[in-house]
Amino acid sequence: MPETAAFHIIATNDGKQYFFGDPLNNALAGTQHSVWSLAAGAAQHAGAKELPDLNEIFQHTTSVLGGEQFGIPRIPENNSARDTPINYLKANWPSHFPVVKLFCPNSVDWPILYGLAIQEAIDAGKSALDPHLALKIVMESAVPMSKVDLANP
Repeated sequence: MPETAAFHIIATNDGKQYFFGDPLNNALAGTQHSVWSLAAGAAQHAGAKELPDLNEIFQHTTSVLGGEQFGIPRIPENNSARDTPINYLKANWPSHFPVVKLFCPNSVDWPILYGLAIQEAIDAGKSALDPHLALKIVMESAVPMSKVDLANP
């Protein structure tokens, strides 16, 4: 199905387009097998006492769409990655996507695959990175990157 049938496409002054809609939001946070559900469960299991405000992350993403702050995780500087999520997406998506399709030919299962990988990362890193912060990094990256047009990132 064409993107226009499933998503609301928003064009910004920077010449890019971004995708919004229930299919993306459900994969991220709308079902029991969403990225959020699986990652938040892992963070709680790893010791997180509270969870990030997911609605606020969605609102922030929308409010900075097309601007310099779009896709920049709002986390302590000493926990920032060496590059931005969009640059990691551009660099890694071409090689990761075929592997994802190999393990999960049905796109409905992709959030589960990513959620399980995130669970493993949160658990493996819980002694080095607070699980609450790990979950915040995940969602501060995943929400805006889900909106990006990969044909013109």
